[in-house]
Amino acid sequence: MAYCVQTDEPLKQGLRRTIAEELRSALAELNDEALDQATAIHDVRKHCKKIRAALRLLRDDLNQQYPTEDRRYRNAAKAVSGNRDADAMLETYHDLLARFGDKITAETAAPIYTVLTARKAVITNRDENAALAKLTEAIQTSYCQIDRLPIDDRSATSVTRAISRTYAKARAVMKKAHRSNHPEDYHGWRKWVKYHGYHLQLLRKVLPDVSKSQRTFCKRLGELLGDHHNLFVLRALLLNEPAFDECPAARKTFIRLIDRRTQKIEQASRRLGKKLFAKKPSKQQWRLK
Repeated sequence: MAYCVQTDEPLKQGLRRTIAEELRSALAELNDEALDQATAIHDVRKHCKKIRAALRLLRDDLNQQYPTEDRRYRNAAKAVSGNRDADAMLETYHDLLARFGDKITAETAAPIYTVLTARKAVITNRDENAALAKLTEAIQTSYCQIDRLPIDDRSATSVTRAISRTYAKARAVMKKAHRSNHPEDYHGWRKWVKYHGYHLQLLRKVLPDVSKSQRTFCKRLGELLGDHHNLFVLRALLLNEPAFDECPAARKTFIRLIDRRTQKIEQASRRLGKKLFAKKPSKQQWRLK
């Protein structure tokens, strides 16, 4: 079933079911020998993010148990993040080359590619079997304990409070990012946009006042802010990784292209953010069916 609470089930039981389904999918992917390791890790990390978003909607019910549950999935995803981060740098490299092919050729950029692929090989060759085994064990344990989550089905008010908190936080962090224009603040904004986007996706059948365009805006904004962060990380690598000292001309060109693309993303994300978070939190109502 899709990542979505259904109209014919109690809201919080739907959230519990959704978490269980994400855990089952993660376990299936971790145990699928036909799936390459990088893809499995990427997909499992996404499942962990979706679970964390669902748990955030149950935060009032979980009370003091919430930090422990949230930390469990955050640490699980972080333990196997190296491979995905290396892939993201290569994807960012290819995107820049495709966008600015008139400014830099593949031949000129080749030294950058060589260093990035060598870096990925080093990360990939590290023994991740222990981390993957630990991740599988953690997810299996979580799946076995899912029915023990202390959920109170008598009221859905706590869910609307959670949506409101996430919306308010995303809006506040957006304003902070716009004021500071600092990459770390944009990255913080992305985190809350992703939470908000998952909430809109998860509750799309029971939030009648949320339009498909709002969900689309949120998804696109999350993608833009993800690209923004990857550009920031690649820029830092180019400046700080000694191997790039061997190709100063290519590095200088790439940094210039990164800065151009970053500026475009910031302009586009501001426009989307103003649409998505136009209302003050006190004026934004979240009516559940």
